[in-house]
Amino acid sequence: MNDYYLHPGAKALAGKRLGLNWLDRLEALGVKTASEAPRHAHDTLEILCCLKGVLGYEFDRSPGVTMTAGCFLVVPDGAGHRMAGGLETPSLRMSFFLRPNLPKGGRFNLFTATNFRAFRASLLRKRFTPQAIPGEARGVLMRLADLIREPALSPDQLTEARVLAVFGFHALASGLQTPVRKTETRLMDEAVKWLEAHYAEKITLAQLIAYMGYSRSRFFSLFREYTGLSPLDWLNRHRIRRAQDILRTTSKPVEEVAHLVGFTDLTFFFRLFRRHVGCSPAASRHTQE
Repeated sequence: MNDYYLHPGAKALAGKRLGLNWLDRLEALGVKTASEAPRHAHDTLEILCCLKGVLGYEFDRSPGVTMTAGCFLVVPDGAGHRMAGGLETPSLRMSFFLRPNLPKGGRFNLFTATNFRAFRASLLRKRFTPQAIPGEARGVLMRLADLIREPALSPDQLTEARVLAVFGFHALASGLQTPVRKTETRLMDEAVKWLEAHYAEKITLAQLIAYMGYSRSRFFSLFREYTGLSPLDWLNRHRIRRAQDILRTTSKPVEEVAHLVGFTDLTFFFRLFRRHVGCSPAASRHTQE
């Protein structure tokens, strides 16, 4: 086992470079297909965040775990582990490596020694158990992973990375939740949230499948189990519901409403609206009024 193993393709950013004396380093890694890594250990506590796809890990003295997007895992100092292979899903992970103790001094000593020990203790109580990343931290960590993987960082980007690292670590250490739900359920939650965020855009299901990192057939099967609908049926129903909301609360022309909720084919919009609502958009507006 090595004190410091860097997975091929991973990028690292030293805490010293950011002026953060509690942080040994940050790492980010994006992979298309997970391959087994050598078994290793770190002399620093690792907070391992799964930001996209699915990640599997094996440990020397604890059961292996599988994490999905939106989860994080605490790996204690000295714990032997490795990334498991065989997961054919694109994934993105980001890790914090914390120093064993808070050194004295430093330009950005934002935590007292007492704060830092309390954070480490709370994290270690949840070791080897996937936890949900607090909602407000997910976007922060995605942006931080992008910065870590930049070939060169400008002074402004270093400042941004410093701020994001502090916020992200604090959110993870102070926002520990109950163990995450079943893997497939979390993935489908993520899929629904993605559709809700992008329904008004010109999107394709291929984009969603690529974002989720599952094969097409497996994803469609899980989505139908979770929602009772195919992804396309769910998207169309959601768009119709949003169209009803806009018709009820505004005086926008029906054609404009159709475009606002993501329909480019007006004939298809009218036909779908009548099928789900039982009348035309104009009649629906009149009835609601």
